[in-house]
Amino acid sequence: MSNEMRLSDYRSSGREPYIFRASGPEGLVGVHAGLIASALQPKESIHYLLYAPVRKAEKAPFDIQADPGSHAVAVTGRRFLISRDLHEESAAPSIQSIPFNRVLYIEIGSALLLGWLVITFENERALSRSSLFYTSTGSHHFEAAVREYRRLTEKAHAISQGENIGWYAAWRLTPRSQLDLLKSLTTDDERPLDILRFREKWKEGEKRNKKICLTTDGILLAMDRGGCLYITEERPISPGILAYGINACCFPISAIRSAMVVKRTNKNSVSDYVRIELERMPVVFPFDIPLAREEFESAERWLGHLKQLLNGEG
Repeated sequence: MSNEMRLSDYRSSGREPYIFRASGPEGLVGVHAGLIASALQPKESIHYLLYAPVRKAEKAPFDIQADPGSHAVAVTGRRFLISRDLHEESAAPSIQSIPFNRVLYIEIGSALLLGWLVITFENERALSRSSLFYTSTGSHHFEAAVREYRRLTEKAHAISQGENIGWYAAWRLTPRSQLDLLKSLTTDDERPLDILRFREKWKEGEKRNKKICLTTDGILLAMDRGGCLYITEERPISPGILAYGINACCFPISAIRSAMVVKRTNKNSVSDYVRIELERMPVVFPFDIPLAREEFESAERWLGHLKQLLNGEG
């Protein structure tokens, strides 16, 4: 009988020093090993598996909310498995299954030492979100997991015709923070079909010397193998003030029902948006991206390329 102890044999406090990748459930710590192993179906393989200890946070940019706990995230051939341990006697550890064909979009981002992952999906005919915080020094593991998800879900949706713009056109005008995240989320065999850039814009507020941020720096890409990536920076509190948050949204092509420019009226003002309408029946979710007037022409061109992508799906 072997006296060798496995990581799963240790009683975990959820305070391990770093995020790590595991080759299988037996490489996880605490209850996560058993939770992930018990959820796997016969012959279901894991393409990426990670463990993240507890990262407490009061709040996060982009209105991200999550309960602090330790987590394991598995990317299999057809779904996410997320185990969660809040390390509280009143809350039992749990396991969640999110099939890829129910995902509306995925958010991943960071602000200084705080990182987050949010999966928005259809669950029992309603909109649902699964969110978690982690220490951003381990962001590369979460980005690799999302990249693997994109590789698994987008490979069947390559368009048959149309030229992409190449990565150089996407890289050369993109700020470093956005570029690093973009490179980390894209697969080796995909290229941008078109790119729409957003620049920070302000307007005068009702109070003296008060300005309101209308749009933030960001990029929106339609990819030639299906799906869209939207990367944006945190909204600064005033012009010239640094904002450290950055967030990426990944929209699978199978969830995009339509895209258009829309106007929204708020009190005495009218704002313009690029609306990406997402659908997982029966749930429909409009995702709006603020648009400045000088970006209209580029937006119409981008929407035309996206419609080409949608028409070529399947």
